[in-house]
Amino acid sequence: MRTNELIIESQKHYNNGEFEKAIQKLNHALIIKPGDFEIQRLLLDIYFEQDNIELALKTSNELLEKDNDNIELQFIKANCLNELDDLEGAIKCYNQVISQNKDFHLAYGARGTVYYKLDELELALDDIEYALEYEKKNAFLFSQRSLIYIAKQDFELALKDLNKALRIDKDMQEARLNRAFVYRVLGKEKKALSELEKVDDELLLDSESYHQKGIIQFKNNELEKALNNYNIAINQDPNNIEAIYSRSLIYCKLEQFDKSLRDLDLAMKLDSNHFKDYLLNGYGWVYFKMKQFEKAIKYAQDSLKENADFHWANLTLAEIYGETEQSEKFYKNLKIAILGGIGIKDIDESIRIKYSKDKEFKKLTKKLR
Repeated sequence: MRTNELIIESQKHYNNGEFEKAIQKLNHALIIKPGDFEIQRLLLDIYFEQDNIELALKTSNELLEKDNDNIELQFIKANCLNELDDLEGAIKCYNQVISQNKDFHLAYGARGTVYYKLDELELALDDIEYALEYEKKNAFLFSQRSLIYIAKQDFELALKDLNKALRIDKDMQEARLNRAFVYRVLGKEKKALSELEKVDDELLLDSESYHQKGIIQFKNNELEKALNNYNIAINQDPNNIEAIYSRSLIYCKLEQFDKSLRDLDLAMKLDSNHFKDYLLNGYGWVYFKMKQFEKAIKYAQDSLKENADFHWANLTLAEIYGETEQSEKFYKNLKIAILGGIGIKDIDESIRIKYSKDKEFKKLTKKLR
């Protein structure tokens, strides 16, 4: 009788969001009735709600010892392993769930999230699309599929999925944040900023998310806010080379050239060659703004030696040659940069103003406007 009362009291606390009080009541109930399946099952729900994944996994394992064929418990265990990044263990558990019940559609979707983490994008897409055939109102699955499209650089499809996710659940903060990032990549800077301003400040973000927030603010010329987010990103992960590079661009725009070059030096020390084309061109752009044109040209050319298809270096060269009135080299590099996909706003404002009445410049940039 007392056990039932404690369970009822714990449910009231749980419904009010008073998780610790609910746990206390259930632990009291377990003293009276040790190992009770129902009590432990209720504790499991609370641990998962609290994001106390280690305890949730421990409890699910204890419950599965009593009921090994319980497919719901197996699914919860798989989700715990997924959260704890035991990816092979998670896939094994999801496979077990699916082998027991091929109609457990959420297990396919959840397994897809593991394949995404393992960079098995086609397997991830197959699983999540299969789950969505049956779970058509599942905002989480649409949001997860958008991440796959982002990884595949299919940003229009990613945006469609994020729109669907937010129509189903307008409070889905991660989807809103990702939609802001996608808007930015698609060149919709104002929409990106508007979306970003709707994201809850208390949302827990990783280093790269703060970096992406900063990029959106930088694109909208909110330099102090961008700098603050870059600083947070770098504090969270001192090896975030891209964030250090982005911060160097802010310092350059603020004409704090010493700080800008110091950040580029730091990033070069950390770089494992995957980002060197950007960094070399970064030096080129900083020296261009410092009007040290010979150095600027050398670094931009070094960037192209690193990556011959890096059109941002051609843009930097075009800006240098435009500033120094070397018309033939200016237009040669500008054409390459435009074919590479740069936008009108990517061209330095001083160059746009300087050549705004030039017929060839207007002809070249007409489609960019």
